[in-house]
Amino acid sequence: MAFDALFQPVSIGTLTLPNRIIMSSMSTRMAKTGGGMTDRLIEHYCRRARGGASLITVELADVHPLMPHLRQTLWLHNDAAVEAMRPLTDAIHENGARASIQIGVFFRPVMAGLCQYTASLKSPEAQPHAQELTAVELDRLGDVIAMGCLRAKRAGYDAVELHGVHGSIMEEFLSPFWNRRTDGYGGTREKRMRFPLEVLEKTRRLTGDDFPIIFRICGSEFHPEGTTVEDAVAFARAAEERGLNALSLSGGIGHIDHLAISASYEKRGMLLPASRAVKENCRIPVIVANALTPQMACDAVAGGDADIIALGRPLLADPDWPRKMKEGRMEEIRPCIRCNQGCMGGLRDASLPHIFCLTNPQMGRLMQDTPPAAEHPLNIVVVGGGPAGCEFAHTAAVRGHHVTLLEKENRLGGQFRTASVPPGKADFRALSDYFEVVLPRAGVDVRLNTEAGLQMLRNMQADVVVVATGSDPVLPSVPGMELPHVCLAVDVLKGRVVPEGTVAVLGGGATGLETAHLLAEQGHAVTVVDMLQEFGRDIVAHVGVREKLLHLLEEAGVKFMPRRRVKSVTASGVELDERPLFGGGNVELLPADSVVVAMGQRPAVALFRELEASGIRCLAVGDCARPGNALAAIHAAYDLALSL
Repeated sequence: MAFDALFQPVSIGTLTLPNRIIMSSMSTRMAKTGGGMTDRLIEHYCRRARGGASLITVELADVHPLMPHLRQTLWLHNDAAVEAMRPLTDAIHENGARASIQIGVFFRPVMAGLCQYTASLKSPEAQPHAQELTAVELDRLGDVIAMGCLRAKRAGYDAVELHGVHGSIMEEFLSPFWNRRTDGYGGTREKRMRFPLEVLEKTRRLTGDDFPIIFRICGSEFHPEGTTVEDAVAFARAAEERGLNALSLSGGIGHIDHLAISASYEKRGMLLPASRAVKENCRIPVIVANALTPQMACDAVAGGDADIIALGRPLLADPDWPRKMKEGRMEEIRPCIRCNQGCMGGLRDASLPHIFCLTNPQMGRLMQDTPPAAEHPLNIVVVGGGPAGCEFAHTAAVRGHHVTLLEKENRLGGQFRTASVPPGKADFRALSDYFEVVLPRAGVDVRLNTEAGLQMLRNMQADVVVVATGSDPVLPSVPGMELPHVCLAVDVLKGRVVPEGTVAVLGGGATGLETAHLLAEQGHAVTVVDMLQEFGRDIVAHVGVREKLLHLLEEAGVKFMPRRRVKSVTASGVELDERPLFGGGNVELLPADSVVVAMGQRPAVALFRELEASGIRCLAVGDCARPGNALAAIHAAYDLALSL
């Protein structure tokens, strides 16, 4: 088989795994506040075990009641927590995988009102109220972490992963960016490694020589003042001498640049050079993650870049990733598109109950591996092949309904395929490509280049018509919108219109910013105008997406004009009112050769209303029901398919 390299056994100390695909640790917020176990959390990990991952690394567990990194997190800070963990480790084993858990400490996200502790008061991120950890406190902290690892062993875990990356306190000590100390715990590389190595030694003494220990560190922080590949190699050698069984590499400088959980704008496989360097300099297995495609994962192991592949978000998107690879069904893997909306966004948004996945609406649900069979199969016609239409069609067909999908374009994907056009958005195309593969295999009759109308749908005699016609761009009632140099952003993205000269983009949401990015890359001088102060408000923040896009736009020379109301478009540019609420302020002219409009969407409901008036049973889903983002559309489509 083409992917045999991934399915060879590998040993981490005394632990032998049947394949080289493991699940990396990712916080879920599925635990109870106060560290309690939930059925949802257990099922989340068991589902990935059933999918074929050989080792499930459970999310970070807190080892002290005053050091929680999230409000809904697992605890391992007392003996009662050991027994509370047993249902999870037993369930993972019963579902065919071995279990590890990540142990570490964060101080920078203050969740308990505790004073922020830091490796160094001279750290660029140290807060004014922070306290530098003393040698005595470090000794005690090492004991606390090691004891947490011993409790993990007693709870039935087959291995433990020490967390030394992503802004944890051990990364703070390892990194010259964070660690500006001048005592025995900072300054030289050897001194920066001292505290993490002391934690490793304490953990080894407590857990015994036969218990597998993995250490996760930065292969590189990709920052001129941060950890380098040479630092990672040096730590690997020193840790191996002290009994480490495997080294796991991540990257980035904490949650400042978000490279550890990179968005689609970042290059895939950034850590492969680091993993090869470490692997060439130590004998223990090297684990690598960081946005590897299935082919890249196989090539990394086969080519000697790494021994084991750790998957985080890809297993949220498709828990059967390992099984499908083994069976040669790579094209059927539901892709992670690195949007970070449901996974990282779910951690940031306290209004959500837990993390989600944009492309996989089953993630986080308490249900069987496949949707339940329909009690009464229906003949269903779906109009529209965007994300909502495709998700509905696939789920309904898997349940046993007879589904026909009509799409007016020559490819599936709708606006999601258009969204893959701007720079850094190519990953988004993968979801549309996935649906083109799996819909016919699920039995969906896909008819492209087919414009649905009332008479056609009446003749098809469906039990129900599901309208997923999406939304149409809004062209505001502003003088000059009819001028020939004015166009819609969607027409630019689809290549129907090629703007000339300097460009004014009206609308600072995702569509406007991404279109501005495309135009800037094509060499245009671009200015983005918006009524609001903040640009990209509809893009999830603090997860590396909005921040990266705005940074790229700034680098490309795009200019921003917030708090402006469009008064009119003229032959020479756009007249802007500095009083955005009602107008009436000073008016200025923004010179522009071309004007691109990205000022929102409205539901495309004409067909739905026509069907409704004719008496044909119809349901609306996606943007034509309620304009929003793709996550909401896909999840609503899945729910609708379950309801029929």
